[in-house]
Amino acid sequence: MKHYDLILIGSGAGNIVLDAGLEQGLHCALIEKGKFGGTCLNRGCLPSKVLVTAANLLRDIQKAEAIGVHTEQARLDWPVISRRVWQKIDENQSIRAEYQAEANLDVYEGSASFTAPGQLKVKLNGGGDSELLTADKIVIATGGHSRTEAIAGLRAEDYITSESFFGSRYPAKPWRRVAILGGGPIGTEFAHVLSSAGSEVHLIQRNVRLLPHEDPEISQILLDSMTSLGIDVSLNTVIRQVEHPADQDPSAARLRLQLQPHKAETEPAGRDTSLEVDVLLIAAGIVPHQDLHPELAGISLDERGWIRTNELLETSAPGVYALGDCNGGAQFRHKANYEAEILAHNLFGGEAGGPVSWAERRWARYDLIPYVTYAYPEVAHIGRTEADLVRSRQPYRVGYHHYYQTGKGYALGYEETARQGDGLVKLLTDPAGMFLGAHIIGHEAALLLQPFVDLMYAGPQPFTPHNPDLGSADTKAWRAAGPERQLAPASLQLLDESIVPHPTLNEAAAWVSAYMSEVKQSN
Repeated sequence: MKHYDLILIGSGAGNIVLDAGLEQGLHCALIEKGKFGGTCLNRGCLPSKVLVTAANLLRDIQKAEAIGVHTEQARLDWPVISRRVWQKIDENQSIRAEYQAEANLDVYEGSASFTAPGQLKVKLNGGGDSELLTADKIVIATGGHSRTEAIAGLRAEDYITSESFFGSRYPAKPWRRVAILGGGPIGTEFAHVLSSAGSEVHLIQRNVRLLPHEDPEISQILLDSMTSLGIDVSLNTVIRQVEHPADQDPSAARLRLQLQPHKAETEPAGRDTSLEVDVLLIAAGIVPHQDLHPELAGISLDERGWIRTNELLETSAPGVYALGDCNGGAQFRHKANYEAEILAHNLFGGEAGGPVSWAERRWARYDLIPYVTYAYPEVAHIGRTEADLVRSRQPYRVGYHHYYQTGKGYALGYEETARQGDGLVKLLTDPAGMFLGAHIIGHEAALLLQPFVDLMYAGPQPFTPHNPDLGSADTKAWRAAGPERQLAPASLQLLDESIVPHPTLNEAAAWVSAYMSEVKQSN
């Protein structure tokens, strides 16, 4: 049995905690079963935004004629874009090499699983198992993987997910006809990219609207925009069966999807129809990995199988923490980074690199996680929706301002139309004018959201326990003492501790705080 000060499972956002431990000279272990860098680098936000950014530019060029800019017919150069996608993904190799060179770090490449409380073993990728591993602190940052659907007639070769798209099934050229199952952030982003690349795209959504976590008005604007771009959207619809046409003509579709309404009594009604496509891309959500066996370590799970954590990222097992997608909630890299920074601060930010004092502890707030979807147009929000406020019977005020009502919006080509375009800022406040939610759809929505993020984080931080049944006796005593924390509005601390949606250029401004010089003084 080999003992460490810190074990990290998963090499994504959890690397923030690992790096903090290594800086203190701790003896650490890193366990990674796949490519280093986590979901974000290898099959998530970074390679997808290389595609999205190119697709955005194409769409913007197509709209530019309205403001007097004429170009020859624009198109996406798929080989060039693909080279840039894989150039970014391949950065995982340098991350792997850097960690393997760390003197105080053992790297295990394989799948970790708990065998008992505080005990792990690794099924090594090269064969065999590691010896049993224990640690004073274990951090789980294993992410999740795409949910697949049990559909009659569906074979493994018929569908792809974000994992296989940015892996062995990456297309040498865009498909002619593609169906996408799922109208959340991943599905709508892929629909935008593939449609821009020339594919005939059919988006199939079980829910009665796109992006169900967004304000309904915003969802409707996105639906209008996507359909105006030629994307076929079927709401309240599921795939009943997959058939395989016998026609061997190379130009013929490989799959015939039989569609039906999800709920016949719900509006808008789904439809019984068939659809012929070359491939099905499943983007129906994320589910937990099944190989960790956290139950053997006394780690409690929620009803969906995610690891339960509290506001300090503690699990129900002493000395074991979890962050990122694996603990449920908003599945964004910026939420995982936020949690990792809190945990690194609390564990290693005190005197001599130890835990911080009670008064210095940071805790996670889950009421102010910014959401960004890189569809076309871009969608971003923070805080509560109007529907949520109505359900809770909370008094509120609402304000709207359209891009076309501003000088810059007009310059960008936004003009008032029957549906008032796709540029909108919707702000919700309480009767006294305090922000409750901000919702934006349109050009650079994520950039426009950041001031609201910072403003809503500024000032006293209200303390709300998250899963209050979890936590050590020390944590319970800390809660009982009434934690207090304040982020000064005009401070570097606010930049450090409010969330910056990832990946956006907001990070260039916010992360400059990490590169501040020593105090300079003029003579």
